[in-house]
Amino acid sequence: PDARIRMTIQHGKWDAYFDADFGKGVYTQKNVFLRYNFTEKNSLRVGYATESFSISSLTSQSDLHFITRSAAVNALAPGRNLGVTYKHRGNSFYTETGIYSENMYNKQEVGDQGFAASGRYLYVPVNNDNLAIHVGAVARFKKIETGVVEGNPGVFTKYYHINSGLETNVDPSVKFLDANVQWADKEFKYGAEFLAVTPRFFAQGEYIGSRID
Repeated sequence: PDARIRMTIQHGKWDAYFDADFGKGVYTQKNVFLRYNFTEKNSLRVGYATESFSISSLTSQSDLHFITRSAAVNALAPGRNLGVTYKHRGNSFYTETGIYSENMYNKQEVGDQGFAASGRYLYVPVNNDNLAIHVGAVARFKKIETGVVEGNPGVFTKYYHINSGLETNVDPSVKFLDANVQWADKEFKYGAEFLAVTPRFFAQGEYIGSRID
């Protein structure tokens, strides 16, 4: 299901990244962005990439510690979007905040392009060779402007699509979760995460909640 071509270019404080997927014989655009590194701890990224929200969503597919991402994460995590992200990576604190488009590359059936603002904030109380722990909180606000025209005469209806396949690639056409929330206007997501690692033990968990108005 995955066949990637990746390219990275670095020059001074600038770097660019391009990642495309040709799995299943279909071209799919993955991350493509330009980044400016103010210091080793602070950077600004512009382009198309995964929003900073869920620990599982942000883990690269080749680095997942479980069989795959959970259905809850696939359904509720925002995934990749076009936007601007500021990141601070300190010794004890990590923050990443950004503003993004509602849909990929102005992709909507009917309506305007909405926007989203999201952030992920982590605290690392312990980080050494024997133990690493982090706890974090995430939040995201989305203004929904995309919809469809239904009926005759046509009525514009905004909606929010939520879906996830089963935790297998045997038959990806089957959507375990698949719903359109009609008249959706805005959404607020929130969550928390925990990670603990020792040389012989690993634990990871997260909670995601969503309110749609």
